[in-house]
Amino acid sequence: EQQGQSKKRKQNDGQQNKSHQFKSINIPTLRDMSNQALATLARTHWAKRPSEEEDGNNNSSRPSTQFDPEIVSKIYVEEKLESSKDAQQSIMLLEFSSYLENYLWPHYHHEASTLPHHLSILVMVNEKFREGVSAWDTFNQNPHKFQQFLRNIFLLNTMYKLNIKEKTIYIQFLVHCLKSLEVETIRKSCLSLMSLPCWCALDSGRRELEFYKNPKLSKRWDELFSKKPQLGFLIFPPTFSSQIPLKYFLFSSFHYFIFLR
Repeated sequence: EQQGQSKKRKQNDGQQNKSHQFKSINIPTLRDMSNQALATLARTHWAKRPSEEEDGNNNSSRPSTQFDPEIVSKIYVEEKLESSKDAQQSIMLLEFSSYLENYLWPHYHHEASTLPHHLSILVMVNEKFREGVSAWDTFNQNPHKFQQFLRNIFLLNTMYKLNIKEKTIYIQFLVHCLKSLEVETIRKSCLSLMSLPCWCALDSGRRELEFYKNPKLSKRWDELFSKKPQLGFLIFPPTFSSQIPLKYFLFSSFHYFIFLR
């Protein structure tokens, strides 16, 4: 009987914790979505009109206004998208209005897009994972463009100085990518990052143990560093550099984020 009562108490505590987490998020109502200035901006620039959603008309699903990068920057700064918790209601509204599908991604260009544009895409992908909806469908329509985008993301730390909140967004996105290798578009872009040089991050004793189990890998390791001895500094690199090939990205980025200053 005591065990049964303790189980019931645990179940009740779990339900209370879940309800508390649910209540802690201010979910926007339809009235909020129609009255907020952000909703007005969405209707003007990218959101589908209700009549078009009912008709299934995809050809004219978005307002035909020109893309303005200042709008992306304005939303990122004024809605504080870098702070996901504080901006949760705004992020949910942006997701509801298909901000990623209808505005951010169609107008993304790997050579011209700004830092707020890149980070806004990461924020929206992270939100899709939080809500448990499909995150990669939009990118699957243009795999080459997505590969160009990912390359920029992999080198983001070399192009910009990110604050701690932006680094958190960045890491969350990378985790989602590496947990989505069943998606072909993601797999083609990310598998090349997980090569033997990543073992630089292993403790030397553990690495030697793995080499003992797999002698061929030990031989390949020796060949790798004998051909390119200058890569030896990767055992403890000072920071991530744009000169380091992308196949060393994972270890270099791990080092960068673990040793935050």
